[in-house]
Amino acid sequence: MIWGRERLAIGIRRALNGIDSAARIVVVVALLSELGVVMTDVTIRFLFSQSLLWSEEASKLCLTTLAFLGGALAYRAGFRLSAPSGDSRRRPSVDNRRCG
Repeated sequence: MIWGRERLAIGIRRALNGIDSAARIVVVVALLSELGVVMTDVTIRFLFSQSLLWSEEASKLCLTTLAFLGGALAYRAGFRLSAPSGDSRRRPSVDNRRCG
């Protein structure tokens, strides 16, 4: 029975790695799309003094995609970001030794 569980775990791991790869592709496409939309809008605004009507909505959609999928990918990869909160005069509870 243990062999069956290991096989299931390997299958789930492969599926999650596939989802991870697909999410990375979506994040890269969203980043390049946002860059293209913003640069195109700025160029058209500079040259013709008019703006694209859809550029703001498209850039917001790309940014939202980047934030949420990028955050999920970073979490799965083990990157954690923390910010201090509360009274800054208190001593940190974590030992601040150098890693590496």
